[in-house]
Amino acid sequence: MEHFVVLPYLKTSEAITVRGVQFRCSTDLGSLPASTQQHLSTLFSMFFLKDELRIKQMSYAYFNLDNVKDFDVLNKRLSEVHQLLAYLYSSPHPTLLDPFLKEEHANLHIFTPEPISQYLIYPEDRNLECVSSEFPYPRPDKRHEMPGYTGTLNNGSITWVTKGSRIYPPPGHFWLNLSQDLYLDLLSGSSSSYGGGVWSLLETGEPRLGPIEDRIFVALKWYNRSNSIYVSDEAALLHLAIAFESLLSLEQAPQITQRFKESVRLLVGPVPKLESWADQFYDARSRIVHEGSGADLVFYAMRAGSKLSAQYRSLVALGRSIFRICLNAVVAGADMACKTGLASLLTTNQERFENICKVLTNVKPGFPDALMSLRKEITDIDEYKFVPEDNLNIGTMLTANRLAAQYFISKNPNVSPELLSLLSNLANTTPSSDGFIELEAITQIANQIGAYDSAQHTAPMDDAELVFSLTRSVHHYTFMRYYALKEQREKKTNT
Repeated sequence: MEHFVVLPYLKTSEAITVRGVQFRCSTDLGSLPASTQQHLSTLFSMFFLKDELRIKQMSYAYFNLDNVKDFDVLNKRLSEVHQLLAYLYSSPHPTLLDPFLKEEHANLHIFTPEPISQYLIYPEDRNLECVSSEFPYPRPDKRHEMPGYTGTLNNGSITWVTKGSRIYPPPGHFWLNLSQDLYLDLLSGSSSSYGGGVWSLLETGEPRLGPIEDRIFVALKWYNRSNSIYVSDEAALLHLAIAFESLLSLEQAPQITQRFKESVRLLVGPVPKLESWADQFYDARSRIVHEGSGADLVFYAMRAGSKLSAQYRSLVALGRSIFRICLNAVVAGADMACKTGLASLLTTNQERFENICKVLTNVKPGFPDALMSLRKEITDIDEYKFVPEDNLNIGTMLTANRLAAQYFISKNPNVSPELLSLLSNLANTTPSSDGFIELEAITQIANQIGAYDSAQHTAPMDDAELVFSLTRSVHHYTFMRYYALKEQREKKTNT
């Protein structure tokens, strides 16, 4: 099924990829099928700035997906695109601190073509009249349907449109920026001195920072809401406070103000008056939450005894700049932790073997990617097998290897008959008290698959490489025990 994504208020001069999604200019349709071009041209013609002023250029992306699961993944990705673009285009002016653009400038529409009821397009209401000289929509068929599109705005509100429909921006004064260009703006921003931090999230659509990445996008959502064209000053401060709490993982507790100040000070550094801003910001937040009004929402830059004086700037305007510094610090730290593999450095191989056992024991019938889901654990076991650890349990290793062999064989793998026979021996072994039978099967498999060049197999891409890598690692840990047990058995046999 086709899906069309439109950024009506952000244009681009060249194709640009954001979070793994490629956006192109609305005038760049030449490589698409004729039917797809027709859909896009129809959709582009619907967007107006006001009255009769149609928008000439905008950005779009196109997808043709086969199943609902892929569409769910796409929706999450596009939600992240919206949050990133809204955030990046809200950069404050360096002196006045006014945001460059509003959250709504990054409005993202998703359209799916399908028949639409005529009553969703023009309701039968006597209080409505069509002012066009001619009927602007396609004629409905006998089922009272017409070709159209179901659309969503920012993965939220649903709308239905057809050829002749009009889509306007939020009410009030809304504008387009002449200099704005996705291609130039994102490339120049990512290559500038500000290119770290949040800019690094533009590079790929795949989550790479771990659980903190979801928290970052939640914080971005609330930050962007503080920059909405609809938001009042009091609501903006509340939204920004929630953005800080989400980013800094602050729980609602009596000491939340103190924790907030400590977290900000840690991320920003010892900046003069920063603590004073934090006190005033959270005092205003508390008044809004508990009294319904924030009263004074300006920052007082000076103090005379116990009294504040010298009104200077807005608490929210300063807060947005401070939030952006904190956010970049958090993302940069998470990015560095990811690049150095800190999570792996803190995890033992015993924990990895236990997780392999857990996953393969509870794998659901028909699930085809159990081994691939364990790829990180299996490759890390090989990577860190020379690191000493004193809690390794041979029984856990043997169980993990046996379960992996069982799962691998259940998929009817295309391997040599010799290897298949050896893997079947391991998969069908009954655990022995000393583990000798399993160790013997593992040793035979390891000898059969030969030497392993880890430099060429740092990223196994199929189940066979994964199960062989796991077997080699288990053999590395257990071969001395195997030969010791073998020697004991031979001595008993000879005596």
